[in-house]
Amino acid sequence: MAKIRESSAKSLSHLVSAEIEFWPELRARMVDSCSPEDVHDLRVSIRKIRTAILLSLNENDAEVQRIQDHLRVAFRLLGCVRDLDIAATTLCGSSVETSLSIQGELLHARSVATSHLSFLLAKHLVLDEVIEWARGLNTKDVVKSPVSGYQQVRRARKQVQSCFRRANVSNDLADIHKLRRRVKRLRYTVEFTGVGDKYVHRLSRLQDKLGRIIDGVSTISVLKGLESTTHSNELENLVEHLDKQIRKQSKSINGLKPCIKGKLWTTLSKKLKRSDAALVAQVIQF
Repeated sequence: MAKIRESSAKSLSHLVSAEIEFWPELRARMVDSCSPEDVHDLRVSIRKIRTAILLSLNENDAEVQRIQDHLRVAFRLLGCVRDLDIAATTLCGSSVETSLSIQGELLHARSVATSHLSFLLAKHLVLDEVIEWARGLNTKDVVKSPVSGYQQVRRARKQVQSCFRRANVSNDLADIHKLRRRVKRLRYTVEFTGVGDKYVHRLSRLQDKLGRIIDGVSTISVLKGLESTTHSNELENLVEHLDKQIRKQSKSINGLKPCIKGKLWTTLSKKLKRSDAALVAQVIQF
């Protein structure tokens, strides 16, 4: 049991170390420019680390809670900037013309959000603390009692299955948003096990499909938050146009079915069970 815990700690340490390796360079770029690509990359990296911590560590440990809080703060600020980038991109690709005034308001809002984010990255020690903590992860006795890769993935898959049923029946955007979050967690959980590339690829494609729906929802939320009064009619037309597009896209989420049941899932579950058995055999031989 101790060896399995040690193996789990090393796996987590390797995954987190691989993610934070590019953080210093990325942070330096973001303090200067905060490009949409860098915002997206850091946000994805933080989400992966948060998922890995959730799967592997004792969430009641005070230090783990502190690190998760740090990551949550950075993730939310990145999310604010990302929402504004998505809104700008969505409006540029829309068939409805957008006035310079509304575009200017979006740019101003992004400028304010990125100034807060740049301050956090340049002056606050949030990311430094996470990096320091991650480098000493192998020595910390905070790893959960071991749960097999198959059990972890099966649990995440059940959560996706439940959300899928609800979203497929209700066609409610809040349910679709929750479904996308669960799909992300399932994808990162499978990635964490190191098997199932085809399964991850299918989840990634589905995640992108759901993401386009949520991007539209996010854009509507941003537009409704603008202070423009002189272009209220234009904003209403934009929101109505986007809402129609979202409703049309949200009717088709059946691409998830092969990931819940069928050949893809059967193949992955067999691979996970073999991987778990190999790990146990390795520990026994040791």
